[in-house]
This record gives sequence, C-alpha cells and structure tokens, in this order.
Amino acid sequence: MTSDDRPTILCVTSEQFNRDVEALRLHGTRYKYEFISNKFLTDTQRAWVPEKLQIQGFYVNEHGPDVDEAWAKSKALGYEAIAFHRMQGANVVGVMCGNFDYWQEEGLRLACQKMDLPYLVLMREHDLTNIRRHNADISWGKMERIPAFTGMATAGPMTTDLMAECGWFDMTKIRNTGWPRHDVWRRPVSPVTERPPVVFMSYLKGYGATQHFLDVLLPLASELQDEFPGTPMVLKAKHWQEQEQLQEYVTRQKLNITVMDVLNLPSLVATARAVVGLNSAVLFECLLAPVPILIPRWGEAGTVSPDVQAPSPADSALRGHMRFVESREEMKQTLTHLITADAPPVLNMDERLDLFGRYFTYTRDRTCVERVEDFIDEFVGTKR
Repeated sequence: MTSDDRPTILCVTSEQFNRDVEALRLHGTRYKYEFISNKFLTDTQRAWVPEKLQIQGFYVNEHGPDVDEAWAKSKALGYEAIAFHRMQGANVVGVMCGNFDYWQEEGLRLACQKMDLPYLVLMREHDLTNIRRHNADISWGKMERIPAFTGMATAGPMTTDLMAECGWFDMTKIRNTGWPRHDVWRRPVSPVTERPPVVFMSYLKGYGATQHFLDVLLPLASELQDEFPGTPMVLKAKHWQEQEQLQEYVTRQKLNITVMDVLNLPSLVATARAVVGLNSAVLFECLLAPVPILIPRWGEAGTVSPDVQAPSPADSALRGHMRFVESREEMKQTLTHLITADAPPVLNMDERLDLFGRYFTYTRDRTCVERVEDFIDEFVGTKR
C-alpha cells in the first residue's frame, strides 16, 4: 500500500492530543491523519447549542426538544465535516478525538453512529493523582451515561484500571497503548541550547502555587543566571500563549531568563544539568532522560492541592529518582552543585524506565505509534 492509498483517520484538534497525532503522522505507516479544527466546531456550534450544553461531560444530563434540535444540527455539521474530507479524496475510515465527552465533538460522534463509522478516542487525560477515584466520582460518576465510542486507547494502566474500578465503561473497548508523543525519546535529537541548561517548568496558573512560581522560583533562576552566565537558565512554557505571557512578565521584571515553548522536550532536557518543576505529566516524562529532577516543596509549593498532578514525596519509588527540595537555600545549593560539577551524576536509567512504566505504557520492544495503529486496526476492522 502506497502512502497515497492509505485510509484516513480524521482527528479533532486539542492541546496535547495534537502532539500524539503529529507523531502518528510522522512515524505511522498504515493511515493518514487529517485534522478537523476544534475551534471551527466550537465557534460554529455556539450559534445553536444552548449554553447549558456547552460543558464537558455533563451535557448528557440535559434533555428536551431544544436539546434534541441542537444535537440534530450538530450531527448535520458532523456529516458535512466528514463529507468535506471525502470530497477532497480522503478514504475516511474513522474519526479520532482526544476525549470521549467534549460537547464540541458530540455532533461528530452522532454522525459517526449514523454512518456506521468508527468513533475512536486516544485519551488525552491521564490522572496520576492519589485522589483519581474521587475525581472520577465527581466527573464521570455525575454523568447519566458515558457517551458511546467504538474504541478507546489510553496512556497506560492507571487510567484503564480506574475505569474498570468505576464500572461505568465497557472495558472490552479499551486498550493501553501509551501516548505516541513519548516515542520522541527513542530517537536522537539535537539540543536547542549550545550548552547544557537548567530547565524550569512553568507552574504559573491553576496549581495553587502561582506566587511561589513568580516571587520565588523565577527570581532564583535569574539570580543563578547572573552567577553562572555560561549555563542557560531556560523557562519552559506550557504552550505558545503562555510563552508570550511569561516573556512579557520576565521582560517587565528585568529577569535574566530565556523563555521557550519547545514541543520536542528531549531536545531541551536530554542534556540538561537539571529540571525543576512542580506538576504535570512532563515531570514524569523527564524520567526518560539522564537528568536530575528537582521538585520544590516549601512555602506555597509545599501545600498544593492533592488534585494537582504533582509528584508526591510520599511515593518512595519517586523519591529515588526525584529530589523533593524543602527550601530556597537547598534548591540554590543543589543547582549550584549540579552546575559546577565536573561531570553529571550517574543515574540508573533501567530503574527510571521501569518507574516510568508504572505510570505510562512504554516499552523497549514496541513503539506507542505501533500500538495505536494496532488499536486502530482492531476497531476499524473491515471498514478499512
């Protein structure tokens, strides 16, 4: 089968999920992957979808003639989106989204059901917190039904085990594949900085430690940059919009820090002296690099809510590969030592890979792209 003959999976854009789709486009061999704009779906449907339906998940709890009319119009829009790609010559054999319960994608889901077209999910959410069952109870548990899907791929067993425990999902339709975005760690990369940097991961908003980030961490990074001008202090933004916001703040405060939004994470951290961050799955991802990981756990950063995806010092396995720092002085002393050391510390990468595998499906023998395409093969089946 030549690349032009490959069947097409339509993918609805969303943050992080886009990274997985790009990995599939670059390294997948069995399908073509084309995007449908989530912004287009959102902006268009707001003309007729009542505000009460414009909510993740809980839209399924709303009923009535106005609801039926709105979803009928959205289903028609879903038809049109699929038909447009087919008119362009695409052999569309399925639709794939980053979640199963976004209201913007309900019309596409309904259109797929009517057209007998597989509606697939490559789940972009992966709750690593200790209260994930509580989070499930107050989100999925409050929904009258789980929106139907043909098949779902997840980042790893922590999600599938949770779904099985809850009892609300058809587990015969769910597979652990890992995230294709993680395959980038398998390939050699060119560093984005000329010299090994210290990388500070943003925790600007939504994590209960904004002032710690602005008033403590950023001034410390700038101070270290002044003291060690040969070692770049890089602030990693979560996305390009945050990069612009952080750059304005850093410039206004006259802080000596380089702000970046780097999609290829290994190119930034694989040669780093250290990575400093509070939360997010990216910190777990850094276990795949031979780099020390430092977690601030003092002041505001030491009292983050348990529903924040922050590595926990209570996890003894994590403590062996992440250092939980309890003061500004300790953080500066530790970073100074790592910056001035003659050689980087020797880290047990086999242990780190095994630890990463506790949280995400990722093995040496098979890529996540291959696993996802196996998943698509299974659930698209004869419709190819």
